[in-house]
Amino acid sequence: MRVLRTSFTGGEISPWLYGQLPHPKHHTGIKTGLNIICMPYGPAQNRAGFKMIREVKDSSKKVRLIPYIYNNEQAYVLEVGNQYVRFHTEGQTIMTGESPYDITSPFLEADLFDIKYTDPESDVMTLTHRSHAPQELKRTAGDPITFAMTPITFGPGISTPQDVVANATGTGITIHTYVVTALDQDGLEESIASSEVSCSNDLTRAGHSNIISWTAVDGASRMHVYKYENGMPGFIGQTQGTEFTDNNINADTLQAPPQHQDHLLSSTGNYPGAVTYFEQRRIFAGTNNEPQSVVMTRSATESNLSRSVPIQNDDAIKIPVKGTGSIEHLVSAADLIVLTSMSSSKITSRDSDFITPANVWPRKLDGSAGASPLRPIVARDTVLFGESTGSHIAEMFCGENVPYLTRDISVLANHLFDDYQIVDWAFMRTPYPIVWAVRNDGVLLSLTYLPDRAAQDQGVLAWTHHTTEGLFESVAVIPENDGRERLYAVIQRTINGQVKRFVERMETRNFSTIEDAFFVDCGLTYQGVAVTTVTGLDHLEGATVAVVADGMVQPGMTVTSGQITLTQAATKVHVGLPYVADINTLALALQKEAWGQGQHKNISRVGLLVHETVGIKAGPDEDQLSACDMTAPDHYGDPHTPVSGEITIDTETTWTHDASVFIRQDQPMPVTVLSLVLEVH
Repeated sequence: MRVLRTSFTGGEISPWLYGQLPHPKHHTGIKTGLNIICMPYGPAQNRAGFKMIREVKDSSKKVRLIPYIYNNEQAYVLEVGNQYVRFHTEGQTIMTGESPYDITSPFLEADLFDIKYTDPESDVMTLTHRSHAPQELKRTAGDPITFAMTPITFGPGISTPQDVVANATGTGITIHTYVVTALDQDGLEESIASSEVSCSNDLTRAGHSNIISWTAVDGASRMHVYKYENGMPGFIGQTQGTEFTDNNINADTLQAPPQHQDHLLSSTGNYPGAVTYFEQRRIFAGTNNEPQSVVMTRSATESNLSRSVPIQNDDAIKIPVKGTGSIEHLVSAADLIVLTSMSSSKITSRDSDFITPANVWPRKLDGSAGASPLRPIVARDTVLFGESTGSHIAEMFCGENVPYLTRDISVLANHLFDDYQIVDWAFMRTPYPIVWAVRNDGVLLSLTYLPDRAAQDQGVLAWTHHTTEGLFESVAVIPENDGRERLYAVIQRTINGQVKRFVERMETRNFSTIEDAFFVDCGLTYQGVAVTTVTGLDHLEGATVAVVADGMVQPGMTVTSGQITLTQAATKVHVGLPYVADINTLALALQKEAWGQGQHKNISRVGLLVHETVGIKAGPDEDQLSACDMTAPDHYGDPHTPVSGEITIDTETTWTHDASVFIRQDQPMPVTVLSLVLEVH
């Protein structure tokens, strides 16, 4: 009989599902997808290779990659290491002369994977860690573009008036005390009050007055003057000049100067561990001293923590959240989501459109698990986060009909997660959504993510795993000028007996000719006049490498003195570490009368519908593989033309209960499987 398989959108599924024939994932799932990406349309294809960009500054220490995305044309991958930051973009490292450009940072190697950060706002990225003062990474436009990391100075954006004096015109024994504040050009921020100044006078007598003066404040639109009555400062007037006359004006103590609260986030024990933006406020949370408190800046300000007496709608806010555990993350969604190590909450306004000190309303979300330190991913109307109670990945749906519904999206592939931890991850939106997740054993997982919450099979949630000659340690995704998003990774490799860490970038699978296809890891490309010796391979010294010269696979070679020698001259050569891509289908069993289960079966032939494929093998297992006969090129010495169409592979006769198919690509060439037909006996 012939059995047709048209989709791989189930990805790898747990062995616990192997016997669940009615389950939808059983018809689209696979046992193994190694270095394979499941496309949302159904096909499965091998991943592209990783191009070597540069060795990290100090290979003896771990580094973390963080994306800095100003817009689709200006994006960088930050190499954050032990007290430094380097910058990579467009597959290159930003240089100063012959050396990589870097800046200093306060973060130590042990801190790196606990750093939380925001997307850049007006060229400023905020980074937090409980052991360090919160930092701002600022980009300065120009040629060249420069960066600087500095601690945040909390307070209004307008300076406090200086050199304030009060002079009496007249005499008396009544002491009058004043403070002065400055307002910025927009009138949105008011400075901290000046030092108190006093003078004695009897302002009830005709002609008596007090003149308060000060030095002009840069950027001020006007000045506010306050006078103390019964120990409380109250507003008495404003001016655009540098002096004000008080001729016995009654103070309005219901309007007082703002009170500074920089102590909330500016000392050891009070450094925040989480940060985000929400409703024009920069929001911090999770200090060691107050692990369940959230602090919001004054509305429309970045660093102003002041509050007024009485409270105003735009004042800074400090509020404890519901639930237990310390705050790990703040997530901006339809509401402000607060994820602690043991629970989840949301912060909304009680009775208006915007959060104010008077109506802020924290509510615990029922049924939500706590979060691990892994920074959440916001994917359209969902939030993905690591569960603190285990190694699984949770999805929180933020839709209107079922707000904040949480489910485990890794349970159907639990074999990839149980007894492991996800230590870093990144989200790629184009050409279709993929989550790239680094496991603590150095394996890279991929999730093709197009969920359907109404479907029994959960939609397209296709997990596979990826390996290389080394260990994945960190990943980041940024858009680049060709309109594509690119995955960058830090990979630890042992080269010539030495541990090295490289920043590498996954290359695109969009190629116009087979000569451009890049399917080697830690690789480089030579392009130019025809040569037989390829140099510049010092980073692969002593390694056995895969070589593709002018689109043709060469026998494995060993890098010696940073170079290899080709058998014949070539103008475009890809050199790097080899890897294989495997697809292992589930055991053959049909639900109808359980046909096939418990019976000996043999698959004698595999018919594959492929797209742009060169070289592929198939068989009953990885030890019994038969290669596809590729059509010879029209001219001797030309590369094989990628096949898009049907190919047939006669497999070894093997009678088993399993009768699964093992498909392998062990050449540095592309393979995309659209569907397969099995001839079963």
